[in-house]
Amino acid sequence: AFAAAVERNPHNWYGFLELGIAETLKGRRRQALAHLAVAAELNPLEQVIASVSRDVRARKRVDPREIDAIFVRRATGSAPAPRATGGSP
Repeated sequence: AFAAAVERNPHNWYGFLELGIAETLKGRRRQALAHLAVAAELNPLEQVIASVSRDVRARKRVDPREIDAIFVRRATGSAPAPRATGGSP
């Protein structure tokens, strides 16, 4: 679904973030970093992209549920979100 989304709109930073996360979960670190680099280029101020990229480079676990929760908290105005992944701050 996200591959089709970025084909339709190559400026969709969120689609590239999700593709990077999906590749990480499949163990495809190089491909994940390539997608995350595009996401960061499209939205250089998004801290979630930076955090996920750091964790992928460090071979830390990336939990998509935690990342989704960050965006839900932002959308609902809840408390500030913790780091995007399982690594320590």
